[in-house]
Amino acid sequence: MNINLRARSAELKVAAAAANDYRPADALAALKGMTTEAPGRGAEVAAERWLALSPEIRESTILLASGRKVRADINAAVQEGLLDQGLVNGPGLDLRVLDKVTTTREEERYIQTYAAGQRVDFQKGVPSQNIPAGTMRVTRIDRTGRTVELVDEQGRLHRLNPEKLATNRTENSVRITREKPLKIYEGDKVRWTDTDRDRGLINADRATVLKIDAAGVTFETSTKMQITLPPGDPMLQRLDLGYALNAHMAQGLTADRGIAVFDSREQNLTNEKLFLVNITRVRDSLELIVDSGPRVERGIVRNAGEKTSALETTGEVTIDRHGRAPGRQGPIASTPPASPPQQSGPQGPRPPGISPDRTPDPSTKGRPVFPEREAPPEQYNVPLPERQRDWGL
Repeated sequence: MNINLRARSAELKVAAAAANDYRPADALAALKGMTTEAPGRGAEVAAERWLALSPEIRESTILLASGRKVRADINAAVQEGLLDQGLVNGPGLDLRVLDKVTTTREEERYIQTYAAGQRVDFQKGVPSQNIPAGTMRVTRIDRTGRTVELVDEQGRLHRLNPEKLATNRTENSVRITREKPLKIYEGDKVRWTDTDRDRGLINADRATVLKIDAAGVTFETSTKMQITLPPGDPMLQRLDLGYALNAHMAQGLTADRGIAVFDSREQNLTNEKLFLVNITRVRDSLELIVDSGPRVERGIVRNAGEKTSALETTGEVTIDRHGRAPGRQGPIASTPPASPPQQSGPQGPRPPGISPDRTPDPSTKGRPVFPEREAPPEQYNVPLPERQRDWGL
């Protein structure tokens, strides 16, 4: 389904249709009247625009960021503005929260991924290296021995050789985070960065800080459930400010209005796919704030946001990622690798299965792979559901 049903304004309908049709330049042109250039001040301007709205309109206005750095800057600017307005208050609470180091399973096998001060969570441990399940802190990187020195919660020393991690281990069996300071106040919006299913706290869901006292921090979740986390609760390390969202967090959300920030310096994140997600979250109006209109447009037009597939890596499929002209309709097409050249005989190329003396090779004679079966009853021949587009974010 390629039709965006959220948009209600004419400009957003045109922009969404163009972006869905792989014409990002046309989509940006449709949004030109809603676009503001703010070199080096995108996060600050977005926060100012949002803070200038009435509290009622803020509730229906989503703040979108192209990347983590922009998101953090918007969150900090919004919190500061709300403090000035007296809408978040109290002495506040200083926390040390865990900021995830985004890695792939392959990157976790490289020693340069690790740094002193990081925290590593081993879901099931690494028995082959005598590392038990649990949480450990990186104390030193031994580049000569290609090992990472870790200290567990009991103070015991362990050594991890990342290169020996199994390539087929489960996702998140090794999780790397780093601590960062965060101060929260009563009235702040936060989002969870991990999941505690037993207590109904879900990763990326948002909550409001209701009260901070000696008993802990009381939150109200998006389902209107109230929960108090006592001092030292692990989930007090697994949260962040939740005013702005990244594109992948916003998938599935719908808002009446939106303010989206794109920074051309985030080259990998200035792409077609994230642009499409950002402009199709809202119904009525969208403010697009960019550092440079021409640079953002070039980045989106040139970068489709495609990921390298396993079949490309093995050479079974070749994709010309520069072969699609900007604005061309349709996704990037894949082509199978070139077939080996056919052998030639005196009469020209020989068909497969024909030997030089023109005698058919019986070993290549066509054989049915499966025995013939009766056609299934008519009631089983139902149409398959239409496939939805998966943006892979």
